[in-house]
Amino acid sequence: MAQSEITWEGPEFEYKQKDAYWYWSSIAVATVCVGFAAWQKNFLFGFFILVAEILILAWGNQKPATFKFQLTQDGLFIGEKFYPYEDIEAFSSNERGERELENIIIRFNKHFRRPLRIAVPKNHSDNVKSFLEEHIQKINHEPSLIDSIEEFIGF
Repeated sequence: MAQSEITWEGPEFEYKQKDAYWYWSSIAVATVCVGFAAWQKNFLFGFFILVAEILILAWGNQKPATFKFQLTQDGLFIGEKFYPYEDIEAFSSNERGERELENIIIRFNKHFRRPLRIAVPKNHSDNVKSFLEEHIQKINHEPSLIDSIEEFIGF
């Protein structure tokens, strides 16, 4: 008999501890970009870089919130937010070595909507994937350029 629902709690995203080198590298890159903007007399770009750097430093230190995830016969609940299966085109999984979380990527029917990445604990990932396969199509995961950049800079 198939399960009627799966429930688990997990983080909003996988937090990666950042050391002082990460922060100083980020500040150095931003300083070079601001210097280039000043040299080009493009002060709007320089202002944009300053605001972006402040946000990167703030987000880099942000710890993830914990959410309740629930898969039912009707769709996916993340906290109070509901995603019906009719709005979901497919899903893929990104198994990343020995980490304790696996990413399940939900792709929506609307092409302008960014895919939703769910961090699932490894001990729930097989159940979650098999439950999703009963309702929506599974596709191979191909990391996007944004995924690669996020992985490289530690987000």
